[in-house]
Amino acid sequence: MDKTTFFNLALSLIGGGEYKTSAATSSPCDLWYPIVLREAACRHNWTFSRKLVTLHQNQDSTYHLPDDCMNVLYLRDANGSKPASYLIEDRIIHTDIHGTLQLAYTSDAIASLQELPDSAPEFCVGCAYLLAARIARTITGDTREVDLCLREADRQFTLAITRDAQQEKSNKLDSPLLLTRKR
Repeated sequence: MDKTTFFNLALSLIGGGEYKTSAATSSPCDLWYPIVLREAACRHNWTFSRKLVTLHQNQDSTYHLPDDCMNVLYLRDANGSKPASYLIEDRIIHTDIHGTLQLAYTSDAIASLQELPDSAPEFCVGCAYLLAARIARTITGDTREVDLCLREADRQFTLAITRDAQQEKSNKLDSPLLLTRKR
């Protein structure tokens, strides 16, 4: 979903008119958009935000976290073994693993790139309600709109988390069911 469509959706939820770059509604939308996306990204360990990368050891035997790393899910060595211990300090990983390191993490690319995932409609609607809640007081002056939008955002994010968890479980099936024909 592109930014203008998203802004129009959020504005329509509070009766705020249409988003135009020259309109009074544009400033609150532009201001709150990256904050809302970051807040939404932090609500859950979304499957669409997970990444797996190989890190190479620095000369000082440490590893740098990727810039978009929001949360470390796990670390493994080249053989798939977990480190005995590790410490993350100032975006630097200190560990007993030498060589390459497999890092699984949750990315904040949604917030930094400001792109919504088309594959998660409930997440997008939740973000729209969250943005509507953040801009409602400025646009409409009605604090009741804020509460209504926050409640609906929570409901939409609950639906999105449920769907995301179902998706994750369906991706973890060991093997497809093999069907055989009787002769």
